[in-house]
Amino acid sequence: MVLPGRAPVACNGLFGLGLPEVAVIAGIAVLVFGPSKLPELGKGLGKTVKSFQTAAKEFEEELKQATKPDEQEAAQQQQMQEQQQQQQQQQQQQQAPPAQASVATQQPTSSPPAGEERKKEPTS
Repeated sequence: MVLPGRAPVACNGLFGLGLPEVAVIAGIAVLVFGPSKLPELGKGLGKTVKSFQTAAKEFEEELKQATKPDEQEAAQQQQMQEQQQQQQQQQQQQQAPPAQASVATQQPTSSPPAGEERKKEPTS
């Protein structure tokens, strides 16, 4: 929320926490656990974060693999439909009556040869 007359605040810190908040939390952790335990806690936290990242990547890969068969099935169905359409077209072409064999066998039209004009018959 931006108030009138003030610049917008951007949260770039960890979970919306700024540097001062993180410093206070780290100071309290030092007091509670002691300086000798902090490296062990950091190591455990690092391993936990890494395991979450690994699990997330595995989950993504499983999702991708799960969707691949669906895509392959869709492609196969589309190919089957195209083949059926081609077969239907071929059957229709085979069942259609044959067209005129050639243009030469067609009867000539009553147009005069080139260069000659058609004679007009006198009308009565």
